[in-house]
Amino acid sequence: MAGRKLLKAASALVAVSPLEEKQYRSAGVPAEKIFLSANGIDLEQFQDLPPRGEFRKKFGIEGKRIVMFLGRMNPIKGLDFLLESFARAAYPDAVLVMAGPEDGGLGSSITLAKRLGLGKRVVFTGMISPEERISALRDADLFVLPSRHEIFGLSALEAIMCGTPVIISGEVGIAPILEEAGAAVVVEYGD
Repeated sequence: MAGRKLLKAASALVAVSPLEEKQYRSAGVPAEKIFLSANGIDLEQFQDLPPRGEFRKKFGIEGKRIVMFLGRMNPIKGLDFLLESFARAAYPDAVLVMAGPEDGGLGSSITLAKRLGLGKRVVFTGMISPEERISALRDADLFVLPSRHEIFGLSALEAIMCGTPVIISGEVGIAPILEEAGAAVVVEYGD
């Protein structure tokens, strides 16, 4: 309740996505106090992209198609939905790479991958460096961000900057922007 009082008392609020703007309004913040300003991205890091293949080589997945998730390993990111969807996909030459720091969802994701019989078809990299991030996104054949709730979704924008096709859930804040631009396929969470 204290948070709602603070929001209402603010002279102005910046929302990074239409989703966050909607949340502010549902908390009772008048529309005239909300200003939409999407997160920025440093374009310089995408000027000289690394050659393709470096990430694949490092993780021993040459010759495989890569479906990439890049983000915090947190249940809110839809990791279970992604693993279950990947298990149903009929692409035996594909691997699912799940890259990012542990944030409460790694253990359950590893357990689910084993239960689904995915074995070596899922690679958990843990935290990767900023340089490895770009290399991973360059090598990915598809980037997926199936979040249950995501205020913005910067990694989807980074994937696009690396030339990688993107699928995101409609619960990702940047989804309407990318869909309008024809830059991503947006799916309903859980579909």
